[in-house]
Amino acid sequence: MNTVLKKFVNESLFDASAALLGHLHIVFNEVTRMPVPFESLYPQQLTKALQDVLVKVENTYFIGTVDESSLSGHAGTLDAADVTGRASDGKYTGMMVFAVELHSGSTLTRSESAILTRGFNRIASAQPVILFIKQGDELALSTCERSAYTQQWRDGEKLGKVSILRGIKCLNPHRGHIDILNSIGDKTYPNYEELYKHWMEVFSSDLLTKKFYSELSDWYAWAVQVARFPNDLTTDTDDDKFNHESCIRLITRLIFVWFLKQKHLIPEEFFDERYIKEHFIEEFNSHDRKNLLYNPEESKYYRLILQNLFFAMLNCPIVAEGKDTPNNRRFRGDFQKGFLRDGYNVNNLMRYKADFKEGGADEFVQMANSHVPFLNGGLFDCLDKKPEKLYYDGFSERKESLEQLYLPDWLFFGDEVGRSIDLSQWYGDKNKKSVSARGIIDILKRYNFTIEENTPLDQEVSLDPELLGKAFENLLASYNPETKTSARKQTGSFYTPREIVQYMVDESLVAHLKRTCGDDLESEYRKLLSYSTEETTLNEEQRKAIMQAVYNCRVLDPACGSGAFPMGILQQLVHVLRQLDPTNEMWKDFMIDLAIEQSKLAFAEDEEAERKARLADIEEAFNKSINDPDYARKLYLIEHCIYGVDIQPIAVQISKLRFFISLVVDQKPTNDATHNFGIRPLPNLESKFVAANTLIPVDYNASLFESTEEILSKKETLKELNHQIFLAKRNVDKQRLKEEIKETRHELAKAIEDTGFVSQGAAQLLANWDMFDQNSSSPFFDAEWMFGVKEGFDIVIANPPYMDYRDIPEGSKHILNQYITNDSYRPNFFLYFIEKGYDILKNNGSLCYINPITMLSTDSAEALRKHIIRNTTIKYINDVSHFKVFESAQTYCIVWQFSKNKNEDYSIRMNSCYDFEGLHNTKFVIPIKDVLDDDKFIIPTSSNYSLLAKIERGNQPLNYYAHNICWGTSMTGYGKMKIEMNEYDNLPEKEKSKYAKIVQTADIKQHYIEWKEEFLPKSIYSQRVQKFFKQHKIVVARVTKSIQSSLDFDNYYVAKSTLITDVDLPLPYIQAIIQSKLIDYWYKTKFESTHMQGDYIRFDVPYLSKIPVFANSDKKEIMSKINFLSEQIHTEKVKGDNTTIKEEHLNMMIYHLYNLTYDEILIIDPNTPITREEYESEML
Repeated sequence: MNTVLKKFVNESLFDASAALLGHLHIVFNEVTRMPVPFESLYPQQLTKALQDVLVKVENTYFIGTVDESSLSGHAGTLDAADVTGRASDGKYTGMMVFAVELHSGSTLTRSESAILTRGFNRIASAQPVILFIKQGDELALSTCERSAYTQQWRDGEKLGKVSILRGIKCLNPHRGHIDILNSIGDKTYPNYEELYKHWMEVFSSDLLTKKFYSELSDWYAWAVQVARFPNDLTTDTDDDKFNHESCIRLITRLIFVWFLKQKHLIPEEFFDERYIKEHFIEEFNSHDRKNLLYNPEESKYYRLILQNLFFAMLNCPIVAEGKDTPNNRRFRGDFQKGFLRDGYNVNNLMRYKADFKEGGADEFVQMANSHVPFLNGGLFDCLDKKPEKLYYDGFSERKESLEQLYLPDWLFFGDEVGRSIDLSQWYGDKNKKSVSARGIIDILKRYNFTIEENTPLDQEVSLDPELLGKAFENLLASYNPETKTSARKQTGSFYTPREIVQYMVDESLVAHLKRTCGDDLESEYRKLLSYSTEETTLNEEQRKAIMQAVYNCRVLDPACGSGAFPMGILQQLVHVLRQLDPTNEMWKDFMIDLAIEQSKLAFAEDEEAERKARLADIEEAFNKSINDPDYARKLYLIEHCIYGVDIQPIAVQISKLRFFISLVVDQKPTNDATHNFGIRPLPNLESKFVAANTLIPVDYNASLFESTEEILSKKETLKELNHQIFLAKRNVDKQRLKEEIKETRHELAKAIEDTGFVSQGAAQLLANWDMFDQNSSSPFFDAEWMFGVKEGFDIVIANPPYMDYRDIPEGSKHILNQYITNDSYRPNFFLYFIEKGYDILKNNGSLCYINPITMLSTDSAEALRKHIIRNTTIKYINDVSHFKVFESAQTYCIVWQFSKNKNEDYSIRMNSCYDFEGLHNTKFVIPIKDVLDDDKFIIPTSSNYSLLAKIERGNQPLNYYAHNICWGTSMTGYGKMKIEMNEYDNLPEKEKSKYAKIVQTADIKQHYIEWKEEFLPKSIYSQRVQKFFKQHKIVVARVTKSIQSSLDFDNYYVAKSTLITDVDLPLPYIQAIIQSKLIDYWYKTKFESTHMQGDYIRFDVPYLSKIPVFANSDKKEIMSKINFLSEQIHTEKVKGDNTTIKEEHLNMMIYHLYNLTYDEILIIDPNTPITREEYESEML
């Protein structure tokens, strides 16, 4: 592969492209070896965006086509005009291959490469395209997903996500690029369809991410059981919890460093074993547990290289305060005089100087001061609190800390020690009995990284910063340090897919813009948010109004996890600003006007000085010589618009980290150490992302304090201090502002307490909250206190945590009593987050969540459902339960949105989709009045909900007639207690009496029971339940694809299925109603939210209880016939007779009983054997 890639430097682009295709076993039909003008190929008028990209293109080549004939060995030469590929039977029959080379010195950004790729795909209206892009000695390959338009009136195909493998250095390719290219050609292709499928798989960054995560997960499972951090030196009780988090923190810091390496901000030598051995660590050898010359278990690599990099380089300025020489970084003790301890508890001074080889420490410092920028932002703050003997990072030369720190070198390099390790218990998977894990540095070296976040519409075939979120959420979910139990098969279940994030973000922003700028411009808002080349028609006044609305938008994710939604919001807001204001001039003027106004309000005494400082900061942010234009867009959007809360401190750190990366990507590094290598220190995000319990408020009413001048003054002071610390670049300023913020918060809390409207405990909670403590999580959340947001948020967007009520900690349940949600029985945890989201929205604000579909119909959500339906306007409900949104989670979800305004005259847009593409459709609408008419406020997900209403009309629910509807048992693990007939027969008679015949879901068929000859101890049941078993009853299977119920006259005991006894109507009649096609349809439609993977449905007690039972005395004769026929069918089924005809007749009688028309029967059973004539002529 290396030899082939060199051809792109030494030979013509056509010859090099042909050589690479040949190396990959791809035979093509040649079109032309000569360059052709792009315009001669392009069938449409060039858009401005495409024109701007083509300016950089020197030559365009139509290399050829790949199709069945070429792959079968019959390749030929074609004329460009004769290439007319078409899809056949929905399948592609070939693809076109193009190549471009750029003018010398020109480069394409990823978005420009995507524009160019889409341009070439428009040349081929019905064939995929592969594009080679050569710029200097680097190569890129790109392709574009294609799909048919959903609108019947549109011809051709819709262009989807562009995938780009870029930055391939032809003279010195990265190992990751070589692996990807080789995987394209790792086999020959029998036909074109196989080749195209394989090509698209290889170009999927998702597959690359899964492969990487698989390796990382194995390393983590190994490391967390091996590594030890000192933590609290006085006890080891906290080690499980903090070692778990510390390993995750180490991973995320390392991955962040790896992204920085893509900007050449970290020396490669720090990760080169040979260099480390020759320059820094004597006899360094990480490939064995111990050897005679070197002990890798002294954690030298972690201590000498990584800790010093994290805490004493990235978190330490190069130039000392007030100096201009880049020599501030040094080892602790370098300036020590006498017995004074130089640098004790100063966590950004280097340590372990004596452990370096001779001269190594000096070279290390020199390299730090000549390569590595100061980043600020708190990401690499050492978390040790040495005076309190808390060593969470263990960055210390103290003996007790060193003795308790254990991160051997072989956790970082090599694969010898990690061979054949047993991780089966960790994963709960016997296939993990023998796993080989290599060192994490070696894992990172195997992959190619990009510092720019992928979007749903363009992605690099490499690992992007979203990886941090996926890795974090999976790793954190893989082990519970409290219970010391492992989760199983963690493969991406908890991370919201990018497509869902994009959709929810777009819909939320459209709703915000419609509310603030008017409904009539919705089509323009959607153009701004899209990545198409279609240009907007907005005038300057409209652009300014939208920009103002963007700036004023306050967005909160109340369960932000690793920041998927906040990052999605940032990406789209930046994109909108880019569309509105390509030159950034409007945004800059807007920031300048704002700074002048704020300086007047905040600093009346020194207004001029403050104004100059703010304007200078703005000039630096917008300076295109040191920052790309997006930097200033992102910086001020982050400060003013985006907020996140999560109960886990480490989640908050990951969110911050992703935002830091997004800013670094737009800065232009230099070689000037004095000016921090051109890198503007990162903002401090402590007032943007906080660790707190979102659901718990502080018991006080902020509105009572508005008349108190002291409180108002302190609030304004706090607001200004938060602005200053956000942009503070110097450590001395940051420390000063920290103390001022803490002091002001204490003063404000005291002033609030003095009003008498708040308890001392609540005031103390407010005062004690420390936004700078990265290891703690606040027991409360208050948007005004923490963020300065008083009137509520414009957008609340989230994927809230799903947790069964039984799993909610007992200590938290009483606190949740204040929620309306709690008025229902055992509500799921996510429901409280919906109510909290409603509470913190401003009036007319928009909430958009993805959460379980169960909220639409279950009793546990009834109280919340009523509250939301009565007090909001539900914009849409998107049922995404029909496909796997989360990789392997058994959760079936909806995506929905409401605005906080009461409305009793509107319709909800409803949609059921089967893939991400279907998110943008609307299948039907439901007038809200129809939902209000339902006594349970159930929201149906079927357009045939009017048929359900007809079935229910005038009929009582099953539990009106049946006085006992219950489960046999809810016990887990009862299967281990079962015995089979042969074992039962061998028991003494006395022991036999302790067992009962047991029926389970698999035993219950339609109208009969097929007993599997199994028994269970009677003792697992209460006496009350055993009494029900000894009665004639109906049993209903719990999880099946259709209702399966039967009469039971044999006194079976029941496992996890439902039994129905004590019924006022004849049991065979009730059995006929339950088992009918009519009720099966009604149940599946009414309670579609209970469906599970594989089209299975849960037939649970709360839902079965609601079955509408016809019992009108006007039709006693029909009811009597149904009762007779039902009992007859049961008797014959038990004998093994065929009762199909009788069952269809039973169904027909029940259709008549509920007064259905024949057309309505066809909705229930499109393949019914009953004819229209037969049904309509039947006289019952």
